[in-house]
Amino acid sequence: MIILHALTKSLWNTYQDKDFYGELSLEKFGFIHCSDIDTYHLVAPNFKNEPDEIVLLVIDTSKVIPKIIWEDLRNSGVAFPHIYGLLNKNAIVGVLPHLWSANKEWIPNDELKFVIHKIFGTKEDASYLDREGAYIIPIKNNKVGVIKTPKGYFLLGGGIDKGESHEKAIRRECLEEAGCTVNIEQKLCSAEAYTKHPQIGNFHPIQTYYIGELLEKVQEPIESDHEFMWIEYEHLKGKMFTEMQNWAIEHAKNFLK
Repeated sequence: MIILHALTKSLWNTYQDKDFYGELSLEKFGFIHCSDIDTYHLVAPNFKNEPDEIVLLVIDTSKVIPKIIWEDLRNSGVAFPHIYGLLNKNAIVGVLPHLWSANKEWIPNDELKFVIHKIFGTKEDASYLDREGAYIIPIKNNKVGVIKTPKGYFLLGGGIDKGESHEKAIRRECLEEAGCTVNIEQKLCSAEAYTKHPQIGNFHPIQTYYIGELLEKVQEPIESDHEFMWIEYEHLKGKMFTEMQNWAIEHAKNFLK
């Protein structure tokens, strides 16, 4: 996933010829403070009075060598990723200008709009069953297309079978659940959760969400207890069966048309 770290441009310039970053943060705090894209707006006010130009390091956590621990050290209800060690610079996949509005509020960079990722729950020291899935959020006339089951509302899509791409999984699931073909337009965001499943136990779903549209109906749905429905966003908000899919719906609201 992508996390962010803010610093002055003048400080960053001193690291151009170095392979690692973070000595000053480690000396002062014991870690390098970062944020995910969703929570950076909580950190941005700390820099609004900084006279020097601020830049954002865009960090790919899969490439970070030191340990990353998500912590809520101020009991604020929000956990932040802390890097406990010098950051290897090959994990920094971008350096962006820190954009401010006239009111000194952070404006998210366009480059960050489609790398949004969120983690739900806390990973325990235990084994988890990983399950990757791909989902589409079709939008039409200010309504969102979802599947209603006896459990509640779900997005169209599901688990990815061995050898399947995200696109193939979504197309298969749309035929099975709604009987429709689909046009996949663009990636919206992704999320993962550490949770307890009543049958599986420790469960780690990893889901990627796409914006798109349903095309023609070509068959009857295979899953008889799945009913496809168009629901107005305001009526659907907060009513998805899983927290992570509620979050994904929130991010789709800008595509309402």
